[in-house]
Amino acid sequence: MKLVDGDERLNDLLADGKVVLASRLVFWRVACRVGAGLNAEAETEADRFATLGLELPADVESASPEVETMLGRARVRSAKAMSVPTSFTHSASRGEVSVDGIERCVTPCSIDVKAGAHVVSFEAEGFSRESRVIRVSGPTVPTVEFTPTLAPPELSGAQWSRSYAGSPVADSSNSLRLLARAVRAQRLVFVDVDAGPTPRLRGALAVEGSVTARSERTGSNANDTRSLAIPLLRDLLVQGKVTEPAPKLYQSPVFWTTVVVVAAGVATGSYFLLRPPDERTEIRF
Repeated sequence: MKLVDGDERLNDLLADGKVVLASRLVFWRVACRVGAGLNAEAETEADRFATLGLELPADVESASPEVETMLGRARVRSAKAMSVPTSFTHSASRGEVSVDGIERCVTPCSIDVKAGAHVVSFEAEGFSRESRVIRVSGPTVPTVEFTPTLAPPELSGAQWSRSYAGSPVADSSNSLRLLARAVRAQRLVFVDVDAGPTPRLRGALAVEGSVTARSERTGSNANDTRSLAIPLLRDLLVQGKVTEPAPKLYQSPVFWTTVVVVAAGVATGSYFLLRPPDERTEIRF
């Protein structure tokens, strides 16, 4: 009993989604108390087992038949118990809500929850998981508002790898927002390369998590991949207003300065080449 007791251990298992282990833990709490003759405490644990919606573990046959009978009665009571509509919200983002280790809905949402204590968790891209214990009782309709903290870069990187690495939507806004947080970059360029006889490079620029530019370049042969990268990057930086576009030749002040200097040189040269030679008059005696 000492080894399997403790609500903190049970709550951690449910928050992590380890429902099978949680089921075994509560089951043996019931079995140990039945074996010790603590039937009242065993009934309490059996009611918790049923309220959490846990399934009988594979080692149920290792306990006495009284344990399974007690859990069966608890399930009947739980089926007759009241369910309370419970709302879940998160002001900043949509995320998945799990109740007792089982995914139930995406915020904002409302689901029916059995009266009693439950472990609820919220997970969303770019945020650390938030878990808490709530106690549901009627007839008041409870509202659970999650306030998770932003995920650290390491967690953001793991979330990106799990959801977007190798995905056809790796250059989507959600993907680049998460990746920028993972690599700690205010400005991020993402390039997707489709290799082949005619390579294609697709690029996107994200500034502070928002996509501000997209561009694409296609080559004529497999050796063009490297040479396409610089023009693609230039397009993205100009479209995203990170750099200014290079002015056209006739718009450059240097161009007109050069033209004036060259024109002056040409005019001077022409003058000396084309002017009539100086006349020289000699008088001899």
